[in-house]
Amino acid sequence: MATFAASPIVGYWKSIDDRTGEPLSLIEIKQEKDGTYSGTIIHRYPNQGGHTLTTCAKCPEPFKDKPLVGLKILTGFTELAKKPGYYVNGKVVDAKSGGVYKGKANVSKNGRRLNMRGYIGVSLLGRSNVWVRSESATP
Repeated sequence: MATFAASPIVGYWKSIDDRTGEPLSLIEIKQEKDGTYSGTIIHRYPNQGGHTLTTCAKCPEPFKDKPLVGLKILTGFTELAKKPGYYVNGKVVDAKSGGVYKGKANVSKNGRRLNMRGYIGVSLLGRSNVWVRSESATP
């Protein structure tokens, strides 16, 4: 019986604020039944002031005022067949700004970092974040 390795993007990732270096969220990325990949916030970290963003207050419907823990912030990512570890055609919800962006991502060769890019229109008009792999769902 053949066994298949999970895609490199599957697992737990800690999102990091690219401006402050603080951890923001712990996100679980899974493969959906349709073969795409999605990510759900499973934990939010407090900032240096001790405040934790708990709802998506600035987000459009259907995300508006929803609790962040349990919110699916990544949807529709597909892995490039000829470039394993590279993902395109996704949507990214930025809970802080309330924006919903097109997304693409790639996993580093050592599997420890996820380079996530959210953009409007073309990829050049966007912002990148580096997420760090976490070994478990425990913050």
